[in-house]
Amino acid sequence: MSLFIEKYRPKVREEIVGNKEELDKIFAVVKTGNIPHMIFKGQPGVGKTTTALVIARQLFGEFYKANFLELNASDDRGIDVVRGEIKMFCKTSPLNSTFKIIFLSEADNMTKDAQQALRRIMEQYGNVTRFILDCNNPEKLIEPIKSRCEEFHFAPLRPEDIQTRVQFIVEQEKIQITPDALQYLCEQAEGDMRKALNKLQVLASLGTLIDKKVINIQTQKEQSFGIINSLSNGRFLEARKQVKELLFRGFTERDIVDDLHKLYIGDTLSNISPQKKGECILELSETDFRFTQYVNKSLQMDSLLLKLIKIMKV
Repeated sequence: MSLFIEKYRPKVREEIVGNKEELDKIFAVVKTGNIPHMIFKGQPGVGKTTTALVIARQLFGEFYKANFLELNASDDRGIDVVRGEIKMFCKTSPLNSTFKIIFLSEADNMTKDAQQALRRIMEQYGNVTRFILDCNNPEKLIEPIKSRCEEFHFAPLRPEDIQTRVQFIVEQEKIQITPDALQYLCEQAEGDMRKALNKLQVLASLGTLIDKKVINIQTQKEQSFGIINSLSNGRFLEARKQVKELLFRGFTERDIVDDLHKLYIGDTLSNISPQKKGECILELSETDFRFTQYVNKSLQMDSLLLKLIKIMKV
């Protein structure tokens, strides 16, 4: 089954919701047939990657796949990647265009050495390659890169903007959901379209009428509570399986860590002492940090589960 976030990713400017003023500025430039290096800043799920893909489609048409390279700089953050894959792409000739586009998501997580190497590539190949950098914290980018880019801020999406797109998908997929549940789902997304669509997909898989009660029962937090219950009983493999199920449904490791954190700081887990909760929260925060520093998120998640089991067994 295709993920909603990919199946219904907008392909043209008119399908992108929210951030109208910033998008108007961006696509006014795109209409000229040329673009500068750009920085898209904002939280996940607000349309940065989608906008980059729509730009490529509009500029390159049927050749957009050949002229567009997307890399996750959080995973591919070293200098070897910059000197290798990125430089190799820059050296190849664009098809039916005067330039190509490289989109680097989470570019603010690149090492300083990798950023310096990227700066030199931007200088050397700027006439044939444009860079779009996706950043949550652009202040972490070195100044020589920032000075070469136009910055655009993507604000969290309003619930009504999310609802416009979700309503369209509900109609296309013939999902049975009450109006108040639809509104509630979009409000709970906290400005993140990806979060709304992932949750909608989980709910749609139930095959029943979706109302607010169903949403409150079948949420990611419910799954996260099951993970904590497994950990409390020392069942690592069971907890790991529950994590894998959430990842398969489209949630990220950081989504899972965030919901575990919310459960530990709340009042639900009355059987766990405040001291143990504090130790668990510390491990969660350190794991969240390591996600930005290391490539293998799966290994970091396994390590976290084992540490939480150890804490709760003491």
